[in-house]
Formats: sequence, C-alpha cells, structure tokens
Amino acid sequence: MRRQRLAACGLALAGALVLAAPASSEDWTDAQGRLMFSIPARGGWATEGAARELRGPDGQSAGVSITVSNANDRCHFQSQARGGAEASVANIRRAYGAALPDTYWAEIGPLAANLVGLDQPTPATFQGAAVDTSGFWPINRATYAVGDYTVHVTVQGRPDRELRSYCHTWEPGAEPNTAAYDAFVASIATPRDAEWRARFEAEQAAAAPQPEAQ
Repeated sequence: MRRQRLAACGLALAGALVLAAPASSEDWTDAQGRLMFSIPARGGWATEGAARELRGPDGQSAGVSITVSNANDRCHFQSQARGGAEASVANIRRAYGAALPDTYWAEIGPLAANLVGLDQPTPATFQGAAVDTSGFWPINRATYAVGDYTVHVTVQGRPDRELRSYCHTWEPGAEPNTAAYDAFVASIATPRDAEWRARFEAEQAAAAPQPEAQ
C-alpha cells in the first residue's frame, strides 16, 4: 500500500492552506473553525503534515481534511460544508439520529476505498451500520471491507456541515485499535458546538409549558 496517497471524499484536494497543529499537541483545531478533535497523548499518533482544503466542482472551498496516524493505524477526518442556510439543531439531531439511507452509504463506499490508498482499485463492500444517540450529536457508524482491510466510518451532522472519520490499519488483516478510533470520534467537534447546543436548550426551555400562576 502506498502510504502517501490521500484522496478527498469526491472532492479535489487543493494545496495545503491550513496549518496543522504541532504533532506533539493533544488537540487539533482547524484555523477556520471547521473541525477540531483530540489526539491521544499515547500511542505515537501524529498528524500527517498539514490539513488540506476540500474543493467543490466550482473550485470553491467545501471543507477541510486532515490525516492522523501511528505505526499501526490511520484515521482521516473531514469537515464538509452542507451548503445553503444553516439547518436548525433540532432538524440535524433528528436527521442524524435516524439511520442514514442505503444510497448514502453506497456513495461513501468508494470514498472509503480511496482513502485506504491501495495500488489497484478495490471496491468497498458495505458490512453494516448503526446509530449512536448516546451523545448530544448523534453519530452514524458503518464498516466497509476493502480487500483485506476494514474501514471504520463515522458521520455526524452540524447545522452548517457534516463531520466524517475514516479509520483503518496500515497493513491488511492487522488488529485495529478501535479504542483509539472511538476516542477520536468522541472528541470530534467544531468551535460552535457549545453555541448551537446552548441555543437549542434555550429554545426547548422557552417552548416548554410554563407552570400556572398561583
């Protein structure tokens, strides 16, 4: 496998416009506030160079992508703009709190296969998906078989964007560090998450029935 190959989710990766945080840092944040996550302090994890811009068909910026790896595993993180006006937090929680359609996962499959970076084109076989609603922001999880590799994919929504992760081992058949994958996924966020959550909770409180005056 060619370890230097990187592919964007159906979008061309332009030159690196966003500098990554130092590899020794436990936290990584996109300079434009589109993505943030924590890098495990142990395990030899480090960013692979700088973040890259995702470009849409019109050449405009559509998001950001960054890859983190160690000797055994590799994870790709992407923040992709949804386009249009911001959706409400309630609608995002509802949409991503339900199982994403099969057509969505069919589109994700080739992207997962590309990110593994095999020398020969290899199709991705969908193995299954589940929805995790234990946190404030629901997370859709899926796995794909790409040759002898298993790619662990997560997708979560925000009012203005979608956040994805793709994790896999460097070598086929190697034991994946799923605990590290889960730690990454739990930390994925944007700098606006607290603002959106506070707004949602205020709206919920305002809509709640008020006790009658005595």
